[in-house]
Parts: sequence; structure tokens; C-alpha cells
Amino acid sequence: MDSHSPLTPPSAPANALRRALFCIGFAVVGFALNALDVAVFAEVHLHLGGALPILAAVAYGPVPGGIVASGAYLGCFAHGLDPIIGSLLILEAIFIGALVKNRGYRPWTASVIYWSTIGLPSSAFYFLNFSRLATPINWAELIALAINAGLNTVIYLPL
Repeated sequence: MDSHSPLTPPSAPANALRRALFCIGFAVVGFALNALDVAVFAEVHLHLGGALPILAAVAYGPVPGGIVASGAYLGCFAHGLDPIIGSLLILEAIFIGALVKNRGYRPWTASVIYWSTIGLPSSAFYFLNFSRLATPINWAELIALAINAGLNTVIYLPL
């Protein structure tokens, strides 16, 4: 069989390059989608690129998922996303990627586990103790995080 035949498997450097290009492409698309101004409530925005880091984590593992999430959620900071919440969203991709790749969970099950045990409790704790709680916008942000998690779960439910 010829070494340039389309039937030969790609070499390890080709796989690494493909994985890197995939992650960069998903991070750029996620950044662009998250930079869109889709308001759920007055100052609370929907993160449309939230499923891309999860798809990267499911396809390539927790580290590429975390890298894509880091790039994708930079677009959210234009709308005033709190860095703590951004780090929780990055942790989501890493956590789901680890559960899917290492433990064999389905992506939607891993998402439910993350948001019920880490994501929403940590967000609520942060908003209750360290954020400017007096404004109703903080409660709206917490609700928007739950909406985002639900929409992202519906997007990758068929996986």
C-alpha cells in the first residue's frame, strides 16, 4: 500500500495538527458566537458558543475542551461576564471531558452531574457571598447559567 494512499491512517503529527486546528477553529467560532449580544434579561446574555467547548471535550478530551472553552469564553467578557463564572464554564468543559473520556459517561449525563454538584451550587455560593447581591441582575445571571446549561445539553443530547 502506498504511503500516500487515502486508506493509510494519518500519522501522530498529522493527528496532533488536526486536533490543534480543530481546537483553534472551535475557539474562534465560540468566541464569535459568545460575543453576540443575545440578551435573556436586561443585562444577562445567552452564551451561544457554550456547546463548542463541550463538543471539543467529548471529541478530544478534557484538555482540548478546556483550551476551546478558554478561547470561546473570552467573547463573553465583552458583556461583563464575571471571571469566576467564566472559570466555572471552563471547568465545565474539563469536567465533562474527563467524565466522558475516562469514565464512559454520556455527555448530557456528565453535564447534569457537573451542574447539579459543582456548577450551580458554586455559582449560587459566589453570588450569595462575594458578588453584589443587592441587585436582581445577579439572580437573573444565575438563572441564565441554568438556561445556558439546559440549552447546551439539548444541543449535544444526540451524542
